[in-house]
Amino acid sequence: MTLRIPLFICLISISTSLFPQLKGNSYQFPERFSKNYFFDPGQSYLALKDVQVKGFTPDQMDFYKINKTYNLQREFDNNHYYLEWTELEKYLYKLVDTILPANIKEIQPYDIFIRRDVSYNAQALGNGFIFVNIGLLSNCSNEAELAYIMGHEIGHSIFNHGYMINSSYVSAHNRKDYSAMMQEFDRMFEKSRKAELQSDSFAYQCLDKAKLNTQTIVNSLNVIQYEEYTSSFYVSKNRRASFKDYMKTFGTHPTSIDRKKLLEKFRKEHQTATKKFVIDSVYFARIKKIAHEECKKIAMESCNYETALRLAFSDYLLGDNSFKNLYYIIESTRRLLYENPSFSKEGFLAEDLKYTEFEYTNSSILKRPEVLFIDSMQFVKAASHPLIADPEKPFGTYEEAYLYFTDIAEQKKFNEVYFSKALYYYNKRDEANFRDNIIKYTAQGTGLFIDLANNLNTYGYPYIKEGKTVVFIDNSTNYSRNDNYYHSLQRISSNSEIYSMFSKDTSKIKLCLMNEMLGIQPKKLYEYQKIQWHLDDLYTDNDEEYFYKKRYNSKEDMEERAKKNKYNKNLLIYAPELYTWFVTNNANGILYQKIKYEYPSVKAAEEYHNFYNMGYFNFSDNRPFFGKCIRSGSIRKQKTEEMARDAREYLLYKE
Repeated sequence: MTLRIPLFICLISISTSLFPQLKGNSYQFPERFSKNYFFDPGQSYLALKDVQVKGFTPDQMDFYKINKTYNLQREFDNNHYYLEWTELEKYLYKLVDTILPANIKEIQPYDIFIRRDVSYNAQALGNGFIFVNIGLLSNCSNEAELAYIMGHEIGHSIFNHGYMINSSYVSAHNRKDYSAMMQEFDRMFEKSRKAELQSDSFAYQCLDKAKLNTQTIVNSLNVIQYEEYTSSFYVSKNRRASFKDYMKTFGTHPTSIDRKKLLEKFRKEHQTATKKFVIDSVYFARIKKIAHEECKKIAMESCNYETALRLAFSDYLLGDNSFKNLYYIIESTRRLLYENPSFSKEGFLAEDLKYTEFEYTNSSILKRPEVLFIDSMQFVKAASHPLIADPEKPFGTYEEAYLYFTDIAEQKKFNEVYFSKALYYYNKRDEANFRDNIIKYTAQGTGLFIDLANNLNTYGYPYIKEGKTVVFIDNSTNYSRNDNYYHSLQRISSNSEIYSMFSKDTSKIKLCLMNEMLGIQPKKLYEYQKIQWHLDDLYTDNDEEYFYKKRYNSKEDMEERAKKNKYNKNLLIYAPELYTWFVTNNANGILYQKIKYEYPSVKAAEEYHNFYNMGYFNFSDNRPFFGKCIRSGSIRKQKTEEMARDAREYLLYKE
């Protein structure tokens, strides 16, 4: 679907919890955005106005400065970070304060933030900001590993690595000196190697100060190098390898060898410490557990169902048979099947097998389960599980796996499995099994989705008759090179024109502008983000083409009316937790308009091109509508009020 926006996103969801009966305490975004997370990007930008890196053009430097100031603020405003999760933040502050040398802390105070990203990584900026991924807290085995990675990233900021490494290459690129580009490309690796060794050396000094055992960090040394390799701008997506494949090839890379030699040299020259923990081993274990559950939660809520499934299935192999973990496995599998029916015959989690001898087969991950685990010791623990130890495998495809785990859940008398199965059979158009499982689910009287289950039992498909249409206009971000937070701020001044266009329709619609929630209402923003991501994920380009509304001000013909079918893809079948949001907000449909902008430079005051896509999704006739801007001749853009008028006409004259 062309409404789709790349996710950094990897990994954000609504504020209301999907699993109130399963999860216990969990992070929730606050109602209001705290001033503690506003960093005055305009003033920060001015502080960098004289910074210049040799080889970069003024526009390239502006791009760098915008990213470190305005775009950094945009990430906080867009809920890419946890806000006010003080328990985890205090722990990380204490760890950094313990490991950093006193002279470093005097020169640069540090502020720590936790990023909503499941990958094993961290980052530090020269201004003292340290960003720790929730995935890092989830995957570190002990405090020594966590301290090493944080120290390593702080080292990068202290020694001013980053853009400096690439300056000569960029200079050659700007001159279009392709011969020099090839030479500088190789030199970048050498500069990068030296930077990694310098940061490692600093990290080892931090560990030595805290008397932490450097021998325990070997695995994290390999993993962090892999993460830095895959995130490198000069490694194209199709060249990235799985961790296991990486270790077979790049594990013998000179950089890897040199880093291990440096670690050995440091251990010989310093008294070998034995401690794995410096703050509290019990508390660390608690933090790790919280972080790991959060990784599964955010992957699930942000439509990253393959990641949620991979994490939950790994936990299952390690002995987690809890209802919550079973729910993640069952529902993430069902949603993958609903989103893409071809998954039913594909090998379960087979994506991880493309780096093995099973690359061109339709085998499940059970053929090579070790590729699920970065930590080899975890696989040793999981190897005794019957799914791995027994030569006969009970499932191969995603659909077979779904049925296998729903059977287990039924045996455990886990009531939520009946609602999942009802939705599964709904997608299969199996009315008898759909009804049977709905009745089994509602017979208990309670459940996560009891209201939607009763609705389905009454109408046979998700039906919300009464309510307004939520007009949801995302005119905030594009994630293209030149569009940025600076431009987003400029566009807020045009919001009044959009409001005036819909001013007479308040009895029928509820207008929501995305850019007015950024950095203001994190919880409410999260709710809309979840809807946006699920729409983008569920509907494909083929769906958009098939359900495209070709004209305004006209009734549907018989062919178009035939497209009304209760088995069309439905947002509430895909993500049933959204039903509560629509009912609570007195909404029975949503018009989503995504406006995109293109700018000639990062500081240009006005765009040279804009366009939009629209989708209307209701719960009365269960038929989606899609639209897009159509302009004649050489017209490259429209005024804001004109695009809003198009959206209004599209909505009010959709039939």
